Amino acid sequence: MNRGAIGGTLLGEAEYVQPSLVSKFGGEPYCEEDEDWSSRRFFAQFLFSDDSCPEAIGIRGMLRLDCDERRRRDSSMGFQARWFSSPSIDKAKPAKHVRSYGKWEAAATLEWGWSLARDNKFFALADDDEGIWELLNDWEPEGFVSSERDLHWTLFGWPPSDLSDLAPELDDVTHRLLARFEGNLQVGWHWGTNFLYFYVPVERLASGAIADVVAFTANV
Repeated sequence: MNRGAIGGTLLGEAEYVQPSLVSKFGGEPYCEEDEDWSSRRFFAQFLFSDDSCPEAIGIRGMLRLDCDERRRRDSSMGFQARWFSSPSIDKAKPAKHVRSYGKWEAAATLEWGWSLARDNKFFALADDDEGIWELLNDWEPEGFVSSERDLHWTLFGWPPSDLSDLAPELDDVTHRLLARFEGNLQVGWHWGTNFLYFYVPVERLASGAIADVVAFTANV
């Protein structure tokens, strides 16, 4: 699942205009209770509903990503995730005194895409055959790895490297990629390195109740 064109939907800082029950970056976050935002910034949220995302994505709910500035020295850079299983206008509460992580509020559109793991197991198919290795390395059908080249962010899919290379304490048997964001100083996305990752345990993703999310940064 890929981003909408963020450059075409940038809005000013003075007034939040996107409603709280939509996919977006910055602005007013979706909340179901009074929350203390004195040390936190709202980064993004993604609504998985029948109207907002492809049917093939079986989970339904709202994923919200925040940054706790008190934890900026952690490997997560303070980023954390919260899951709302059945968000609705009736449950929503106004968020007070919220600061955004980034310079603008921007709408986000979820679009279907695809990816393939280009990790050590992928290239092991060559089995030391230089010709096959070159074919695998040069294989680029339409849309392949577009998330690595053309998009500022993606949800789900495969990372461009082995998970063990990105975060040695995790592995791709127990965890799956939840989201990947590319740093962008122009819009205020800076976390000390190139990319911000969110991973979720496989069983949590399969249950449709996202929790125990791990955030970290990496150069690739």
